Amino acid sequence: MKRFLEAARRGRHGVRDHLLMLMTYRHGLRVSELVDVRLKDLDLETGRLYVRRKKGSLSTHQPVEGDELRAIRAYLREREQRSDARSPLPLPERARPDDAPGHQLSGKTDW
Repeated sequence: MKRFLEAARRGRHGVRDHLLMLMTYRHGLRVSELVDVRLKDLDLETGRLYVRRKKGSLSTHQPVEGDELRAIRAYLREREQRSDARSPLPLPERARPDDAPGHQLSGKTDW
C-alpha cells in the first residue's frame, strides 16, 4: 500500500490523488462514499471525519490520523493557490463549480 500511495503522489495531481487514495484506504470508502465527502464532514481541529455510508451501513465519525490531516491541509493549501479554486475539496478537472453543490469531492465525472 505504501508504494501505491507514493506512486499516487508522482502524478500530475499528486497531492489530490494521494489524498483520495489515502482516504479511500484508511476509511474503507466505496467510490460513492468518497465522492460524497464534503468539507463540513471534516473537523480538522479534532481530527474527525464523518462518513455517510451507503448500502445500509452505519454512518459514523472516524478518526483522521496525522499523516492524513497533513495530506488534507496540503491539498487545501494547493487549492487556495489555484485561480480556479472554488470548491475546497477535490473535483474532476472538467467539473464546473456548479457541478458540485455542497462542496462535494466530485460529481459523476472522471477524476
